[in-house]
Amino acid sequence: MDVYEIIAWCKEKNVALENAVVLSNVPLDITDTVIYRVLDTVKGTGKTKVHGRCSDKTGREQFVLVETSKRVSEISFPVFIGIPDEIGPWSTQVLSATSPSSGSSKVQKCQTASPVEAQNYRKLLTFSGLTPTPNGEEDYEVWAEHTTHILEEWQCSDNMKKQGLVECLRGPAADIVRFVKVENPSATSCDYLKALDTAFDPTENASDLMVKFRNTFQEKGEKLSVYIIKLDKLLHSVLRKGGLKSSELNRLRIEQIIRGALPDDMVALRFLNHLLSLNF
Repeated sequence: MDVYEIIAWCKEKNVALENAVVLSNVPLDITDTVIYRVLDTVKGTGKTKVHGRCSDKTGREQFVLVETSKRVSEISFPVFIGIPDEIGPWSTQVLSATSPSSGSSKVQKCQTASPVEAQNYRKLLTFSGLTPTPNGEEDYEVWAEHTTHILEEWQCSDNMKKQGLVECLRGPAADIVRFVKVENPSATSCDYLKALDTAFDPTENASDLMVKFRNTFQEKGEKLSVYIIKLDKLLHSVLRKGGLKSSELNRLRIEQIIRGALPDDMVALRFLNHLLSLNF
């Protein structure tokens, strides 16, 4: 929904623009009660009221117009809201007034999420740090490896990555990231992961892991694919601990495959010949 449609909708429903939020991607069968539950997850909204619904162009989802008792500029509405693994995510659109130049009339701008950000939002696994590991969660090593991969793939701002991390965390893990955020408001998603590593990862430091990586060789009878996965796990552990840059991953992986693959593995030999043909 574009800014002009939102302005017209707010005027029709007598909702002040500075108190208006439009929810997108909302299923048609969602009740007001469920919408209020989701809105309650956003801190500082004050009282909220659903003023209207409107089907989107697909006819399968709808927009919902919500009024907040506080100005949305004071709330810092996230670009997505929902209850992880239960409801959403729904995109949010809020209007803010800006003055492009002196003497000009104010123009309303709309905050919304890009299609890429919306597609990426759903992918992170839940993690709490509780022991024993709760049903439906993975242990830290599996969660961290999966999360690192996903964050590398996301083509979005670091703020979106941080939001995705915060929303997938529960319990002690959420408390740790909340503390980091309070202590350092400019902390990055990498800073969040490093803090979680310090608290929950019992494995060696980055230097020790790199030594382990350099001394990992393909075992007799081990498939090349299994060997590469083993190397990847070690590399991403080093990456999480700040021992290398993501741009170095491919080079280090290939170097170790050349060093560590069995000389009589035909698949490895073909793979290595291909690398050599590329003048690696």
